[in-house]
Amino acid sequence: MLWNEINDEEIKKNAEHYSKIANRLLRSLPSNPIVDDLKYLVDTFKEAMPIVEACRNKNLTQDHWDSINDLIPNGKIDTEDETFTLQSLIDLDVNQYQDEIVAISRRATGEAKLRADLSKLDNAWKDLQIVVGIYKERDGVFVLDGKGVE
Repeated sequence: MLWNEINDEEIKKNAEHYSKIANRLLRSLPSNPIVDDLKYLVDTFKEAMPIVEACRNKNLTQDHWDSINDLIPNGKIDTEDETFTLQSLIDLDVNQYQDEIVAISRRATGEAKLRADLSKLDNAWKDLQIVVGIYKERDGVFVLDGKGVE
């Protein structure tokens, strides 16, 4: 599946479903290398889900991507590449960097919220007129004057 076609919620639900199936097979069948392989693949896939969600964060900037890719010694996550897939992500063996990648994604979300809040504050103050008056006729000493403030 191509990266840009991923539906996080659907994949998460499917991963949970297949995990339950693999666990049932482990309990109900005799020891079997095929079931063991299935369980390993499903677990690997499930472990990658927090990374998938983190990497699908729309708030990630190029700086965040650079930080994420600096963690990965054997390649890079390139979501702009049309051939990049979920399997490409798993092949990079990024599960070991899950905590760091999720932290970067959370930081990106926090920074985006701060930028939005700053923009709101900037817009609120942009049209505000502050009137000052001279304080006791001292040079360079001013006080806020309530006149003319809306």
